[in-house]
Amino acid sequence: MDHNDVLTQVAVWPQLFDAATCQRAIDLARRFPPSEGRVGTQDVRSEDIRRSQIWFFDPSPETAFIFEPMNQAVQHLNKGYRFDLGGWGTGCQIARYSSEVQGHYDWHIDLGTGRFSRRKISLSVQLTAPSAYDGGNLEFHMSGLDKEKMRQQGTLIAFPSYLEHRVTPVTRGERYSLVVWMDGPPYR
Repeated sequence: MDHNDVLTQVAVWPQLFDAATCQRAIDLARRFPPSEGRVGTQDVRSEDIRRSQIWFFDPSPETAFIFEPMNQAVQHLNKGYRFDLGGWGTGCQIARYSSEVQGHYDWHIDLGTGRFSRRKISLSVQLTAPSAYDGGNLEFHMSGLDKEKMRQQGTLIAFPSYLEHRVTPVTRGERYSLVVWMDGPPYR
């Protein structure tokens, strides 16, 4: 095959996690103090671009409930993307976006320099039920995406790490998400 029509596509996988698994991930994060969300490869804090609290976790027996279903999803999704993949280079991030501070993350890509140059597929799971918050939509520069389906608790949204995306401000409640990045050799 001399072309690949899915290299700019967003995949939506309903109910990768059930509600109990979503709550388990949130509870795991809440056991530890959060960090403030940072921006870019320089690890800069900029509230104009990003307002969130984050926790990072590496693959371990304690986080296998996260990484095992994600790995199965990646193997399936990469049949379309066909990236040269390696592993979970930067672990997983659980993020909290709160209406108290209009939590958001403005337009950005997940690919960068240094260790971020190896990111191939970004995978985000909605951990919070959509009735618990307003705003907080994960958005892309494309039409035709089912926003209501993307907001459902446990839904996986996967996309190439070079696609620009954002999380709109949360205006009521709080939204938790889980993000992992599948890495591979640097792009050539």
